Amino acid sequence: FSRASEATYTDANGIIQTAGVDEPRFNYDPETGEFLGLILENAKYNLFHNSENFNSSTWTKQNGITVTPNTGPAPDGTNTATTIISTRDDQNLFATIVTEAAPCTISCYVRVKSGVGKFNQSCYVGSGINLTSPVYTATTDWQRFSFTTTPPGAGNSWYPFVPNTLDIEFEIWGAQLEYGSAPSSYIKT
Repeated sequence: FSRASEATYTDANGIIQTAGVDEPRFNYDPETGEFLGLILENAKYNLFHNSENFNSSTWTKQNGITVTPNTGPAPDGTNTATTIISTRDDQNLFATIVTEAAPCTISCYVRVKSGVGKFNQSCYVGSGINLTSPVYTATTDWQRFSFTTTPPGAGNSWYPFVPNTLDIEFEIWGAQLEYGSAPSSYIKT
């Protein structure tokens, strides 16, 4: 077994862990702790920069959305979750990434601090055209949500998290954008 870099997996307690170079990864269901086996996947890379730091200049905070870093425990057990609060329909968080006209998958870990919250994921390709996921429901448990679409290419605005429920505290972590029709293991950038 060989791998040229570190890679992530979910342990039996539902915590995201990092395996070293050439170290095999054994995955568990994050909700039930059920053993799922050895992870074997093609090499991928995360097109997003600062995948856990949504307060960086990489991310556009549109129309005054509130972004507060390091507000609680993330899926990897570190204090790196980011709280997002939207008070208006036009407040969003996105990154502009040049992608090819090929299937791309966007994913992000999301939960709410209390109750439930609705959100979706999106790719804005220009000329008023949005490629948008179904509406998802976040609970107080961390869940990884993903959406696959094929943009027409060029510079696109990728939204890992578009709030549909206003005035609620969402927590997000681990945004990922990659080529392919399904999310791979989380890749920190």
